[in-house]
Amino acid sequence: MLGSGKWFQDPSKLFESNKENNSNDRTIRSAAEIIPTYIYLFDIILFILIVPNLYIKLIKMLKNLSYIFALTSFLLSLPIEVKWSQSDEAAIIYKTLYSKALNDIDEFILNSNIQELSYKEYYKNLKAGKDTLTKKLECTKNECLGTYYDNTLFYFKVRLNQFFISAVKSNGIKFTFISDKDYIENKIDLIEKNRSYAVVMDLDETVMDNSQYQVQLFRKNESFNQSSWSEWVNMERAKLLPGAIEFINFLRSKNIQIIFMSNRMNYNLKPTKNNLKSIGAYSDGDIFLLRLDKADKKEVRRSEILNSTGRMKNYPKYNVIAYFGDQYGDFPKIDNINEWPEQYYMFPNPMYGKWARK
Repeated sequence: MLGSGKWFQDPSKLFESNKENNSNDRTIRSAAEIIPTYIYLFDIILFILIVPNLYIKLIKMLKNLSYIFALTSFLLSLPIEVKWSQSDEAAIIYKTLYSKALNDIDEFILNSNIQELSYKEYYKNLKAGKDTLTKKLECTKNECLGTYYDNTLFYFKVRLNQFFISAVKSNGIKFTFISDKDYIENKIDLIEKNRSYAVVMDLDETVMDNSQYQVQLFRKNESFNQSSWSEWVNMERAKLLPGAIEFINFLRSKNIQIIFMSNRMNYNLKPTKNNLKSIGAYSDGDIFLLRLDKADKKEVRRSEILNSTGRMKNYPKYNVIAYFGDQYGDFPKIDNINEWPEQYYMFPNPMYGKWARK
């Protein structure tokens, strides 16, 4: 019978069975819902434990990076005075000063040379009464040496005659006849010999750029001292200031003696010469007057130049036509700076000097 088969079940029991199944389903669903909750709680606890450590590490890392950045910025930074010395504005000033000095000296030499004139042209102007520049004229039978009112000299060969002498005097020129036929030749030789032009130049911050030494002092938080300075000099790393080499080459082309007068100590003469060689500013004909000791001030060395004494005893008495420097002591003393001579060329130096200690 159908009711006696295994497929037949009492409806009440079937209900109980469904109830039991529903209960099991709810248990399973509850467990499934609870497990993720525990996982979330575990994640939160783990996050709470780990994040502070990560935060501390991040802070330390940022702090270290800030130290590195600050140190790098410090090492790469330059003192403002060094920045100026290496600027385009400074280069323009140096070049302008050297260019002016070159033109001034070139004009001086031109004016100091004895100009050779044409006798015919000179006599023509005399006869026309057009000579207003000649101050005096000295003549032998065959030569004349004249002086203009600006004290420049001129020379010409002549066959002296009374007509010429009359023309000279009619122009208000002082005339002197010299019977010694060798007088003018000897006078010209003496003038040429007594010229012996020289230019006295400081080295540091006038010819050579030592701004990198100032950077080293800045980075080490040090001030100038002879030990570090001597070490720098022996490194032979100074550069040329803009315009210096062109001016130096000009002086040599005019046979003007260059005298380098520096307060570098004399025991550093060799590295100084080597440095100048490396930057193309050295010549065997240059004279170097570096400092022997504390008493060997620049005024002592200037006296030796002008009087041909001491270290300069084997040289002629030079006629110094210009001085170059970046400090007041690089020049002969001037009582009134408002009357500063045109042949004293002062270069700007914002890095060091007595002015910085006032």
